[in-house]
Amino acid sequence: MTQFPPAKFNKELTPAPTPTPEPTPAPTPAAQLRLIEKLRTYSKPTAAQQLLLILVDKKERNSEDKRKLSVLIRAELAEEKADAARQNVKNLLRNDEKKRSTEERKARNHRLIKLGALVDVAGLDDKSAGEVLGLLLMGKEFDAEKWNVLKAAGDALLAEREALNEAAKAVKE
Repeated sequence: MTQFPPAKFNKELTPAPTPTPEPTPAPTPAAQLRLIEKLRTYSKPTAAQQLLLILVDKKERNSEDKRKLSVLIRAELAEEKADAARQNVKNLLRNDEKKRSTEERKARNHRLIKLGALVDVAGLDDKSAGEVLGLLLMGKEFDAEKWNVLKAAGDALLAEREALNEAAKAVKE
């Protein structure tokens, strides 16, 4: 059996001391006054808020009353802070959702504009919406071989237009 030196053995088994939480600083008189005035406007204050207001209005407070009042004020201020943090989270989530929705809408619009431009490239911009849609609906009946032929023709036209655009840019420079 292995023997450990007593000092080392005791150090390993001794738990680290748990840090004592630092007391929260006392709320400023201005913060207390603002809180009390706000609580007075509530139509249905909670039981804790009612007790706080009763203790505030009490002319002579003993040490127990002062302790309760201090605890209640700190709790109410902590609740305000927590409410503000929850509201910040809601705002953050709402802004993220709005941003995501905007990005999705922009991507969809961009895709639709590109598809509309293809109608122009194909020379079908003088046709009615019904005629173009009818032509597209006919494509539902095509088999894979027909789609491959159409894709090759479309890719060739797009490559030709891209080459013309590059040449025009080179001439301008």
